[in-house]
Amino acid sequence: ITGDSASHHLLDHPRDVPWRTAVGVGVLTFLILLQAGGGGDVLSVFLHVPLEGLNAVLRVLCVVLPVVAALTAYRFMADLKERDVHASAKPRWVTLRRTSSGGFEESS
Repeated sequence: ITGDSASHHLLDHPRDVPWRTAVGVGVLTFLILLQAGGGGDVLSVFLHVPLEGLNAVLRVLCVVLPVVAALTAYRFMADLKERDVHASAKPRWVTLRRTSSGGFEESS
């Protein structure tokens, strides 16, 4: 339909594409802050702070926190990618043999 014949890797691990993970974390952080801002009147009563002060804090956080969260997620995923740590990696299996003293040793 679209004529797009490029390869799309949508099932990559988050550590394999750190920038995509960072963008997702930043967007989710922004949306969570917007949700908190939408319920600011209830939140201000719950926290016992003035609504105007809460709105000022949320305005600043809506700009700063998504960027900080995205940079943190990018750095974390880039470190995992550099170390090549995959949770799905198969563990190394060994065969153990019982010794006459009751201990165990690897057998080949």
